Amino acid sequence: MSSRKFRFMIRFWLECTALIAVLAGVLPADRSCFIRGEESTAPSAEAKSQDGRADLDKAVELKLSARTFTDLGEVIRLCEEALKKGLASEDAEFAQHLLAATRIQRGMMIGQTLLSGLTVDRNWPAFRTLALEDLEKGLATEPDQPEAWLLVGRLQSLPGGDRQKALDAATKTIELSGDNPRLLSQALLLRADLVEDKEKALVDLNKVIELMPDDPEPLRLRGQTRLQMDKFEEALADFDAALKIEPNHIPTLESKIDA
Repeated sequence: MSSRKFRFMIRFWLECTALIAVLAGVLPADRSCFIRGEESTAPSAEAKSQDGRADLDKAVELKLSARTFTDLGEVIRLCEEALKKGLASEDAEFAQHLLAATRIQRGMMIGQTLLSGLTVDRNWPAFRTLALEDLEKGLATEPDQPEAWLLVGRLQSLPGGDRQKALDAATKTIELSGDNPRLLSQALLLRADLVEDKEKALVDLNKVIELMPDDPEPLRLRGQTRLQMDKFEEALADFDAALKIEPNHIPTLESKIDA
């Protein structure tokens, strides 16, 4: 796909999104010029320099084939350079979105590699910092990315992370998960593990059990939470229910023995 066609597709998507927003009453009517493709009346739009256009075109071309950290880093560098040199308002908006999307992509690559354990390194906190920097900068521009928010929550929940930021990220994921039960369940489990109020944790775990009735793990986790609340009979009932689903579920067997 050529860079011209790629840019056209992105711009078309943005225009469709804006049209829907106007029809829904979300986007003010005075911004309808964005949809019609008319030039902005703001004087700064025409005054903008276009010295960065060549760098932006290079960034678009490279993004189409980018597969490695190095490739994505170069796309980020080119976008930042293009914005620094100056772009027409429409191109600047496109560059900001491309920059944010690429930062999120690179942050997720680093973070997922770290969490998967493929890279065992004593300097893993430094890799977490790199991943979070990319994710947080990208999400500042493109906040409607639940997968990215979930990864932020998981990274912040690691030792030395920010517990409150992890909780906030889990909650944001829940808000954005829509009708994605997998994503919603993962975010609820994360928040249940992080929240100090065990009653609130039970509320989240109950929702997960509704979403995943054939999975023994949420039942085991609810049993563990009830143990911490000195609700021993209810905890044992959860462990038994989990073992009924999967009789040889080792974590549940261990939890029941420890109870």
